[in-house]
Amino acid sequence: MAARIDKTINEFRFLTRLSTHQTDELTANPDANLAFADPAAGNFVSVSGQAYLTQDRRLIDLLWSSDAEAFFDCGKDDPDIAVIRVVPSQAEHWDAHNTLRRTWNVFKAKVAPTEAAQFARDSGQALGGRAEGLRRSSG
Repeated sequence: MAARIDKTINEFRFLTRLSTHQTDELTANPDANLAFADPAAGNFVSVSGQAYLTQDRRLIDLLWSSDAEAFFDCGKDDPDIAVIRVVPSQAEHWDAHNTLRRTWNVFKAKVAPTEAAQFARDSGQALGGRAEGLRRSSG
């Protein structure tokens, strides 16, 4: 099921069944991690926090949709339906399209300026001069 986000109280919500192994695991250890990805856009997000189970009928009604109806064929009034609430404590975002640029910047910061400039010149020659933007000015 897709996550629903309540931005007013900053939590993620999912419908689930109480009879699944997930609820047993969350009861034993409420630490949770959610991962979201949009590979085409190069975006990846990881959210860590605490998970809570509830059978609050108002939340179930709020989250219920035609997708939920198709997924949970027992209906929203089934006593096995519950909500997992994840309250985030930390989140990280990766923009994969900027990985090469970040790698180059880390390299430049760790290598002496003359070595970085030489690397840029060598890379430019190997790439047929296409690394012009990587060269570092000496002034």
